[in-house]
Amino acid sequence: HGDSIREASAVVDRAVERLKRAGMDAEGIVRPGAGSTARDPLQIAEGFEATVIVVGDSGSRVTDLLLGGVAHKIVRDATCSVLLVR
Repeated sequence: HGDSIREASAVVDRAVERLKRAGMDAEGIVRPGAGSTARDPLQIAEGFEATVIVVGDSGSRVTDLLLGGVAHKIVRDATCSVLLVR
């Protein structure tokens, strides 16, 4: 669990630095969750008054349709733009 948090933090830190070098105001947050939930990233984005949420999605269309994947819920419920990355 700790290794995956560190790896995710490194990826997010690099992305934030690239965005800042490009002149954008960016912050990244990585924190462990208690399971698959769309609520946490949506609340974080709302707290930051985010204009875009970037979400990774590794699920299949069939799984998302049957189970309602987290990325799908974020896209559906977000009040700002969402960039879905596969």
